Amino acid sequence: MRSRAPIDRASADDLMALVAENGSTPMQVGAVLLLDAAAGLDPRRAVEQLGRRAAAVPRLRQRLLTVPAGCGRPIWVDDPGFDVARHVSVLELPGERLPENLMLAQAAELLGTPLPRDRPLWVARLVTTATGRSAALVVVIHHVLADGVGGLAVLGALADGAAIGSLAADFPRPQPARRRIAADAMRLRARAMRELPGTLMRLVAAALHRLLATRGERLDEIVVSVPFSARQQTGAGQLGNASGVIPLRIPAVGDATTRLHRVTVLSRTARGSARGASTALLGPLFRLLARLGLYRRFINGQRRIHTFTSNVRGPAAPLTMFGCPVTALLPLSAPTGNVTVAFAVLSYAGTLAITLVADLDACPDLTTLRSLLVQELAGFAVPESPSPSQPAKNFQTDRDI
Repeated sequence: MRSRAPIDRASADDLMALVAENGSTPMQVGAVLLLDAAAGLDPRRAVEQLGRRAAAVPRLRQRLLTVPAGCGRPIWVDDPGFDVARHVSVLELPGERLPENLMLAQAAELLGTPLPRDRPLWVARLVTTATGRSAALVVVIHHVLADGVGGLAVLGALADGAAIGSLAADFPRPQPARRRIAADAMRLRARAMRELPGTLMRLVAAALHRLLATRGERLDEIVVSVPFSARQQTGAGQLGNASGVIPLRIPAVGDATTRLHRVTVLSRTARGSARGASTALLGPLFRLLARLGLYRRFINGQRRIHTFTSNVRGPAAPLTMFGCPVTALLPLSAPTGNVTVAFAVLSYAGTLAITLVADLDACPDLTTLRSLLVQELAGFAVPESPSPSQPAKNFQTDRDI
């Protein structure tokens, strides 16, 4: 009896490899292994060994399946047509020694040729000579399958001494039913909404990290200031302000899940300590500065808050105004006080709108930042599967205000 295949989704970081890919340059990585084959190399036996070793790495026999609309991110499934012959080829060149330029040309060809999406996303080519005494193995994988560290793990699994695997008796396991995939997507959607504030801060930090890298700067942590409210909700008859600001040191590099967990812990801890203390401690000082006419000077010269992110949960159901459906709700924000860039986030009826406002003297490359944020958003865990060239449609990221 075949076991039921788990739903193994591509991660948000995996999807970034698809989003960043353009038509002319596939997001593929690889390596060339130069072999000392002075004792002779049997290409047929080498291919057989490579096939057995590849069978021990589950991802090397799985393909990425795009699921129906509403069923979430793509999933990894067993490839029922898996055959090592579809992935490994042998090229014999004339002569006794392997010409380096021809070998590198083969590597460049494999690296630049998009891998077929209907099979596991890897390929290998054994380049040898007629005598079999000079050889090289070229291995190329798609970045969605593994990053650089994962790629090294793949090479380790293919090298001598690695586990020799065989296809499991239940291979290939049947694809999960659509209803299971849809139910899993709903579970992920609910979790994503619970984690949305932390996720947005993580994405903002990642986009800013990449922007600073284009300027020659490297910051592994970004201080993002976020507002907190002393009340969960209010009515039109009880307005006013009951909020403060918390600066959080957000990790900008590393595993996405680890970063999200850290952001969640930081946010929870900071909000717990600041909810009652921020206004109580700083309010009297600010009022004193205002009486002395120094508050505006203080705000305009402050350097503690430079990046601001606000996140407001808007109406869950669509609104109408004057009998007309409200098709989008875009937040407007005008940060003051020496703030370099601000991200205003507002959810509405299943969509999320983000407005970027910046001091163009301090951040003249706002358009670049916007593009980087779109790329980060496109890899976020949202209900729909983004295409390689478009951001996830649950985010409104294509408006200039």
